Amino acid sequence: MPTKNNQAPSAKFALRMTATLGKEARQSAAREGVSLNQFINLAVAEKVEYLENEAWIARRRPPSQNRINSALALLNRKGTLPPAPGDEIPETYKAWEREQSRKPRRKAS
Repeated sequence: MPTKNNQAPSAKFALRMTATLGKEARQSAAREGVSLNQFINLAVAEKVEYLENEAWIARRRPPSQNRINSALALLNRKGTLPPAPGDEIPETYKAWEREQSRKPRRKAS
């Protein structure tokens, strides 16, 4: 059934929650300047997004050492152009980097 702007029809749910959680949700919605309905919709959307992201991460191919080495090589290569004005490495960082290179590295235990 077509709806306004071709959006999916909305669903209505009877929601039961503890009085304390309801109070906290209303206060949080008020602080955010949205209705309780909008607040709950956003909370559900964020949770669904989180779960979908977790599922995607679980399905994705784990990085091989070859892919890791390729990525590091790409990140470590020098560019062919000089830095644009303002993109130079600050002297304070260069001094810190020199100091770090002089410190003995501890082995991971």
